[in-house]
Amino acid sequence: MSLRWFASFVCLVMCVAYAQDATPDDAAVPEVQLWSGREVPDGEILDLDYGGIVFEDPFGVQRTVRWDFVRSLTGAHAEEAEPFLRLGRLAWRARTRLERGDAVTAEPIFEELYPVYEGLSSDMASMVAEGLMRCRLRRSAQTAAIRPWLAYLVSAQAGPYQSRMVGALRPACDQETGLVPSLAPVWMKTPAVEVFARSEPIVVWDQSQDIGPKRAEILERLYRHAARFECGLTIGSPDLSLTKTDLADDGVRLVHAIVLARVGDAEQRQAARSTLESEMAGTRRESADHAWIEAWCRLGIGRSLLRESDRESQRRGVIQLLHLPARFGKSQPYLAGIALAESALALDALGDAAGANSLFTELRDAYSTHAATNLDAVRSHLNSLQATSIRTTRTIER
Repeated sequence: MSLRWFASFVCLVMCVAYAQDATPDDAAVPEVQLWSGREVPDGEILDLDYGGIVFEDPFGVQRTVRWDFVRSLTGAHAEEAEPFLRLGRLAWRARTRLERGDAVTAEPIFEELYPVYEGLSSDMASMVAEGLMRCRLRRSAQTAAIRPWLAYLVSAQAGPYQSRMVGALRPACDQETGLVPSLAPVWMKTPAVEVFARSEPIVVWDQSQDIGPKRAEILERLYRHAARFECGLTIGSPDLSLTKTDLADDGVRLVHAIVLARVGDAEQRQAARSTLESEMAGTRRESADHAWIEAWCRLGIGRSLLRESDRESQRRGVIQLLHLPARFGKSQPYLAGIALAESALALDALGDAAGANSLFTELRDAYSTHAATNLDAVRSHLNSLQATSIRTTRTIER
């Protein structure tokens, strides 16, 4: 009995000693838990930064796990990770809300995260910029969506421009060009557009930087010039020297052609319309995923033709514009509303009062909350339609 007691005592002493020796080392071993049962990459933690946890496996391969995927981190890196984990929890909350369609409550959280990540290059920065852009576009705040879209381009560098969201949300950006189908370089003179037109540059590029910021800056300058033109703050083509390499980029070439078709001189407008016709005739538009390119091209060609002096060109412009509400009304409601409003105003200027009234009526009935309905010229016509309708109703009642 005493021998058994002695053996138990020795075992207990050894266990206590082992526990005392092991506790500091075990506490130093990091333990990472990810949301939704995701697997933690093999290897050791190499670094922590705003982009996430950087793991390195035995072969030297590094992989970064975004903070919005990280549920907890304990061990030696716990204290260093705490501020990042706070950002990650906010990002996880914002992303999951947006993924289930709750953009209203997701947007304030993305707004809080955005200043931290603007200008950074990482998947985490791309996710935050994309999330804020999606929320703003969801409430038709087109000009407010420009800034996070440009930040997304900077963060994603040269692409591919894949969505950083998880789930069944449709891609926000075209994977090849980085352009947003619902965010064309087409503006109307509204207070929000004028604020954007007068604002300071968002992206500034210099020769020491790579293609991402340069491309984003080119696109920003084209979008801003288009806005300034519509607000009467500038005339003529943008002061922008593009190389053949720049114009070899599908996205830059498309945006440049749409802007030049609207703001350029007669020769430049004609050349830009030819470019848009070539883009529209390309094989890419045969895919349903690229149908938006045809919508953009027809809108660009139509608005360009409205600037010509002859009536035949203007009527051709109206025909091009009416493709938008007729064929792209559901997929491109914002652009369709612009096309409908400008077509109605053009027909009224051409003396086709019946045609104009028909289009104004459609605009009022199908796009009642569209920003185009607040334009002075459009509002005047809509008020006249309403007054006529009231008079007709009273006459019938009598």
